[in-house]
Amino acid sequence: MRLFREPAATVSLFVLYLPGGGVKVAGAGAGLNILLQLVVVALLFAKAFPMRRRWQNGLMLLIAPMLAVLINTMRIALLAWINASGLPHKKGWFEFLHDSWGGLVFAGVAMQLFVWLYVYWMARQVAALGSR
Repeated sequence: MRLFREPAATVSLFVLYLPGGGVKVAGAGAGLNILLQLVVVALLFAKAFPMRRRWQNGLMLLIAPMLAVLINTMRIALLAWINASGLPHKKGWFEFLHDSWGGLVFAGVAMQLFVWLYVYWMARQVAALGSR
């Protein structure tokens, strides 16, 4: 949270506290939907577009949940910052990014990053085959 020049955050089990507010992480806020989406897509990609070696498919299956956790952590940090800030209409921004279509933005970003990474890695493998 130092990026926003805010004092350090305090974490207590499932609650992220900032001076001026915080968020409780529970249920859908835990990012299970993003995690499941990325893992399913990773499994589909591993079957439909397998890498040259099995360990590479396994690595992509490990990267998917880690990417989901990273994106959800950024989502929670942004929501906590909005909640603790003095932004006008912060309640509207918080509700939009938490409940409405705005929550899908984070899932979309995570999916786009994963697909980009997979396609990039696959393109490098194809290019390596062509240079032989």
